[in-house]
Amino acid sequence: MSIANDKTPADVPAGSSRWLHRARVTGGAALLIGFVALVVWLMFWPQLDGHYTGDAGSLTVDVVFDGAAAHVTMSGDAVPPGQQGRMNADRGFTTVTFGPDAMNRQVLVFHPFRNGPGQYELVSGCRSVTLTKSTPGSRFGRAHPYLAMFLLTVSLVSFMAYTLNEKAKSEPENIYTMWYLYCLVLTASLIVLGAAAYLGMFGFDGVPRNAIARAIVWGVEYFLAVPEDCAVFLGILAIVVVPQWGAYMLSGGVGAARRSRHVVSTGKCVALFISKAFLSASAVALAIVAVGSYYAWLTPGPLNVLANVLTAVLLLLIGLMIFCFVPVREAKRRVAPQPVRRNHKWMRRKMRKPARAVAEQIEREAREAAQRRRAVLHAVHCACGRGRWVWEASHGRAEWWRRTLFRAWRRR
Repeated sequence: MSIANDKTPADVPAGSSRWLHRARVTGGAALLIGFVALVVWLMFWPQLDGHYTGDAGSLTVDVVFDGAAAHVTMSGDAVPPGQQGRMNADRGFTTVTFGPDAMNRQVLVFHPFRNGPGQYELVSGCRSVTLTKSTPGSRFGRAHPYLAMFLLTVSLVSFMAYTLNEKAKSEPENIYTMWYLYCLVLTASLIVLGAAAYLGMFGFDGVPRNAIARAIVWGVEYFLAVPEDCAVFLGILAIVVVPQWGAYMLSGGVGAARRSRHVVSTGKCVALFISKAFLSASAVALAIVAVGSYYAWLTPGPLNVLANVLTAVLLLLIGLMIFCFVPVREAKRRVAPQPVRRNHKWMRRKMRKPARAVAEQIEREAREAAQRRRAVLHAVHCACGRGRWVWEASHGRAEWWRRTLFRAWRRR
C-alpha cells in the first residue's frame, strides 16, 4: 500500500471538520446573498398590484392584474365624482394609468429610490397624493403591533449576535474598538442632550432657544445625515475605481491594459466610513429617543417610543453588517482563478515582453550580478592582503623587541 493512500484515524476528523466548515461558510454566504437579494427585490422592484390608502384613509385604491389586463378600483370620500368603481388600466413597468376618459387620466407611480412609505404616488393633473401600500406584514403589524415589534427585535438581535460571532472568529481585536466608539458616541450624545434639556436650552416641543442649542441641533443633523455621507463616500469610490476599470476595458481591447491600483484598499476605507456613519447615527438616534421621550420632545405613546428604538436598532444592524463583512486585517494574497488569469493575460498581450527579450534581460542581469560579485571578491582580497602585511610587520617588530629585552636581562 502506498504512503499517499494511508490515512490515520486522526486525519479523518480533520478532513470532515474542514468539509463541514466549508459547507457551513458556503451555506451562510448563500443565505446572506439570498436575504440581501430578497430585500433589494422587495424594496426596489415595482409590485404595483395591491391595496393602497391615502389622504389619511379617505382614499382607497385597489389594483388587480388579471393576466395582461389591469383593473383599478377607487373608493372613499376623496374620490372625484364619476371615478368610483372599477376602471380598466394600462400597465407599465413603474406606472399604472387609468381613468374614465382622456381628460381625467390618473397615474399610479412607483418611486424605487424614495425612502419611507411614500414610494407610491397617485398623480392626477397638477395634484399628487402619497399612497401607502398594504402588505401582509403591515396588516399583521397593525393588528398585533407589540407582537410584531417583539418578533422583529428578536430576529434583528439574533442576526446581529450571529454576525458578530462570525466576525470574532477571524478578527476579534476589532470588535472591542467598534463597540467602544459606539458607546462613546452614545454616552457623549446622552450627556450633551441631557445637559441642554436640563438647562432649558430647548422648549417643550424640542425647538432650540439659543445659539448653543442650534449648534447641538446642527451636530445631531450632521450625524443623522447618513444618505448624504453614503453618497459622498460612494462618489469617492467611483472616482477611484470607475476610471481605472474603464481604462482597463478600453485599453484591453488592443492588449495594452494595466492592473488597477488601490481598488481594494479604497473599497475597505469607504465601507468602514459608511459603517461608522450608520453606527454613529444609531447611537445619536438612541440618545434622542431616551432624552426626547423623558422631556416629551417626541410623540408620546409606547408604540412610538418602540418604533423609534427599532429604527435605531435597524441603523445599528446595517452598520454592523457592513463592519462584519468587510475584512480589516490584510488578507493573504490568493492566486486568481485560471479564467481570470487567462483573461488578464489576453488584456495585456501587447505589454508582455517577447521570450527573446526576457532571455536577454535575464542574461544581462546575470552578467551584472557576476561583475558585482567579482568586485566584492577583489575588494576582500585586497583588504585581506593589506591586513596580512600589517600583521606580519607588527609581529616581526614585536619579535625584535622581545629578543632585545631578553638579551639585556641576561647581561645583568
